Amino acid sequence: MGIRLNAPCLMLGYLLLAQPLSGHGPAQYLTGTTVPVAAVVATGATAADAPEDILVFADKDLSVEIRGDLAEAINTCVNDAADGTVTTQRNACAQAASAGNTVAEGSISVLESEDISVVVSGGVAVAIDACVNDAADGTVTTQRNACDQTATAGNTVIVEKIAISSSKNVSIDIDGGVATAGSECTNDASGGTVRDQQNSCVQTATAGNLVTVRSIDILASDNVTIRIRGGMATAIYQCLNDAGGGTVGNQRNTCRQTSTAGNAVEVTSIYVMGSTNITITVDGLAVTEMNECVDDTASRLRAGGATEGRAMCHLTASARGQDRPSESGHPQAAV
Repeated sequence: MGIRLNAPCLMLGYLLLAQPLSGHGPAQYLTGTTVPVAAVVATGATAADAPEDILVFADKDLSVEIRGDLAEAINTCVNDAADGTVTTQRNACAQAASAGNTVAEGSISVLESEDISVVVSGGVAVAIDACVNDAADGTVTTQRNACDQTATAGNTVIVEKIAISSSKNVSIDIDGGVATAGSECTNDASGGTVRDQQNSCVQTATAGNLVTVRSIDILASDNVTIRIRGGMATAIYQCLNDAGGGTVGNQRNTCRQTSTAGNAVEVTSIYVMGSTNITITVDGLAVTEMNECVDDTASRLRAGGATEGRAMCHLTASARGQDRPSESGHPQAAV
């Protein structure tokens, strides 16, 4: 049987297992720790429910999955001619988009069981800001945007304890999930006739997952695989002038963009006693940053009639996160 408990009172066997195992010092792993992740957790993640315990006792062929939801925050600052005739469109936007999930588990205990799979994931967090001038087949004299935008996306996963005793063929996967933060600063003629499109954008994107496992205890067990991963963190920014097949007199972007992506994974202690075929993997997984500054009007001068295009971008990228090789058998302390 598989039981999910709110109360900390489990059973004598678990209480015994919860005690430190003598004769083995803790192995510590820190991988991909970043300062930006702290900001992500503080502003992006939702409040956690009260931690619960997962107990699997004397069971076989059981799968347990706990995943965070889809968390989205989308802000748009848009001038759109929409097939009309417009003299002046102006926006001044100060926007902040934050999205994230928090998944907290008290303990994951597998006792006297076989062929058990447990998955804990932070879910998907998406935060997007858009600052757009779009002629949309219209006739426009002036479109101007001034945008100050911040996008923050991150998931937090906390597991206090993983305890496995007298069990075999156990797989436990814990990952931060997917965090994506993006901002777009775009001038697009979109088949229209535009005299002047100008954007002034100050944009900051931070994406990252924080995964914390306090302790792992494995006692008298065989064929146990534990994977603890930061998940996917992606920060994307785009500063774009695009004639879009239209006729453009002037397109100008001034973009100051900063993108930061990072995962933090921390395992405080690992104890292994009287066990065989143990594999523990701790890694930051994947971190991606993409900054794009594009002035596309030059390639469209003949077809689209654009006479001037200029993109002025100040881009800062700061990637964090590193991979830690797998440790098999009795883990050793990381340097």
